Amino acid sequence: MRRCRSRRATRRRSRRRRCNARDALIDAQQDEKTTLIDLSRWTAAGNVLEVAGEPPLLDSPVPGMSAEQLNEVQPALVAAHAAISVADAATDVARSDRNPNWTWGLTYFKRGGNFSDYVSFGVSIPLPLNRKNLEDRDVEQKSEIGTQARLNYEDTERQVMAGIEGLATKLASGRERLANLRQTVLPAAEQKVQLANAAYRSGAGTLADAFEARHMQLETQLRVLNLERQVSLVWAGLEYQVLPPDVISAASQ
Repeated sequence: MRRCRSRRATRRRSRRRRCNARDALIDAQQDEKTTLIDLSRWTAAGNVLEVAGEPPLLDSPVPGMSAEQLNEVQPALVAAHAAISVADAATDVARSDRNPNWTWGLTYFKRGGNFSDYVSFGVSIPLPLNRKNLEDRDVEQKSEIGTQARLNYEDTERQVMAGIEGLATKLASGRERLANLRQTVLPAAEQKVQLANAAYRSGAGTLADAFEARHMQLETQLRVLNLERQVSLVWAGLEYQVLPPDVISAASQ
């Protein structure tokens, strides 16, 4: 009687697990479709149906780049640095306007008859009213814009460096966890399956124990896959901190 109840309980657990596995499969298939749609958008490659090839190594050179290097390839820093250049150029123009632009002209008139030829020379000096105060105010305003641009650059640099440092820490931690799962947890789960199967074949174990060991092995493999996905997203976040080399080459030409 107890054996029958145990079998029925085992079958119920098996059905629940199959239902859960089916639900997880449907959810994973939906995630795959959504991811492929997003990939089509980022790669501009049309309708991406599948992803082939080996995944890249989860190692990014971005954390090792200096602030000077990032200034050339990090989009936010490039834009902030360009704003400083624009503000400085506007300030230089405002300073140059403080000096009046003198103009001069020379005209030669040739007249006939009893009239002699003559030369006319003229100099024009602009004398706007209240020029000094207006131009000083303009220079001051442009200079303030330059100061604000520099402060914005410093703040952007701090944010970028902190973001890269945070992602690098997550990447290192994720890679360490992956190594532990692959080198320790997965082999232990596989060994447990082998022992449970051997015990069942020898009559010392039950089929339920063998199924349970196999289930735990699959759960561990899913943990590894999920962690690989998380670490890959962190790696991608680091790689997207800088412009691709082909974009940089095209911009410099």
